[in-house]
Amino acid sequence: MATRCKIILEDWDGYRVAVYRHFDGYPKGVFSDMRFVLGDERSAHGGSPAVYDAAYQAARLITAAQVSEFIQGSKGLGGYGVISPDHKQGDLAYTYHFNRDQVSVFDHYEGKEIFSGPASEALQRWAEDRGCHIIPEVWEALMQGDRKTVVSLLEAAMQVPMGMLTDSQIVQAVLRASTGR
Repeated sequence: MATRCKIILEDWDGYRVAVYRHFDGYPKGVFSDMRFVLGDERSAHGGSPAVYDAAYQAARLITAAQVSEFIQGSKGLGGYGVISPDHKQGDLAYTYHFNRDQVSVFDHYEGKEIFSGPASEALQRWAEDRGCHIIPEVWEALMQGDRKTVVSLLEAAMQVPMGMLTDSQIVQAVLRASTGR
């Protein structure tokens, strides 16, 4: 059974967006991937791990996870979506609310909040060096606009000889990774 969750991102302007994650929604999985999203913004803004731009950070999470899953050969693509932060879904295991530099974690099975505090503390408690869905090399390449590395990873995943992947095939691979089709 999948461990579904909702990840709400709320930035300094009060803008909120939510990401639905269909599997690996337990704290260790989510925080192992969110460390990339929050850490990237921290280094860009010089502060603590935080949500600085909810919409962009949600898009980065989904893109990096889907491309990474595609490269790893996952058949479970399409496990992400953008939903309303207020959407009530009955089969969620966890809800994460990242509010600027704070986070709360609600465990729906236990019916209670299991963590509330600084995002940095939650990351220390649950995040692992390797991402759960996100491959660190994919994250770095996407954030740096390193097309060559992303293409190399896609070529390896698609078992295409180096330099033989056409722009059309790259676009199709990324679209498949982002839509699960």
